[in-house]
Amino acid sequence: MFLKQAQKYIADNLNIDDNKMFEAKIILKSILNVSDHNFILNDKEVTDNELNIINEIIRKRNKRYPLQYLLGKWEFYGLEFYVGDGVLIPRADTEILCDETLNLLENSESKKIIDLCSGSGCIAITIDTVTEHKNKIYALEKSEKALKYLKKNKDLNNSNINVLYDDVINPTTDECDFDIIVSNPPYLSVEDMTKLQEEVSFEPKMALYAQHNGYYFYENITDIWYDRLNKNGYLIYEVGINQSDKVSQIMSNKGFINIKKVCDLNGIERVVIGQKE
Repeated sequence: MFLKQAQKYIADNLNIDDNKMFEAKIILKSILNVSDHNFILNDKEVTDNELNIINEIIRKRNKRYPLQYLLGKWEFYGLEFYVGDGVLIPRADTEILCDETLNLLENSESKKIIDLCSGSGCIAITIDTVTEHKNKIYALEKSEKALKYLKKNKDLNNSNINVLYDDVINPTTDECDFDIIVSNPPYLSVEDMTKLQEEVSFEPKMALYAQHNGYYFYENITDIWYDRLNKNGYLIYEVGINQSDKVSQIMSNKGFINIKKVCDLNGIERVVIGQKE
């Protein structure tokens, strides 16, 4: 069975709603380590052993197990990150958060930055990589499972970030004087959790759910980490749909100024930025 036949075979056996051919191609590229060029030429034959691996992936994918977990790696901002059970999957929405952080760093001298609720480390590592390691960047994570991926991703991308195993709500680290605090914290409410796609239900609840109707971490991070932020420093959040107004108010009540909201490619207000007065 050659590549194009294998792609059709996978698509025909996937019981998902859409993107079957895309997923089939991604699976083949990952398992067989082939490029788009191989598909054009159709010059790769699938072995029986490889087909057995593919069939096992199809079986798990049909139970809605996330494709990213099955492949073990996923791309974010042009970089590769290890993902799997226990860590939040990097999403394109979060690239907006990186964009805005990088905009603040453009043409600036070295800054001290911390990524709170870092998970896979995709935000901290991306910023470190794009800015060519000139900033002092910390990545803080509480989950032991996620921490393993964070450390692996640091090595995978030859990153210079400093990894902190700590609790964002009850931090033990003495690190302070940050120029930028960036975070994509858990922000789903109880109601949101009942409406999750099946695939998302496999991701860690502690990376998704937040008390206080989804605002628990915004309230506490804004309050607790305010004093660790330098004057004129920035706090940058990713927010959920329809959360930008409330998060802006939380930041304003704490004393942040120059608050702005940034939309993603779908026009959804996805990032909120505030500056310490």
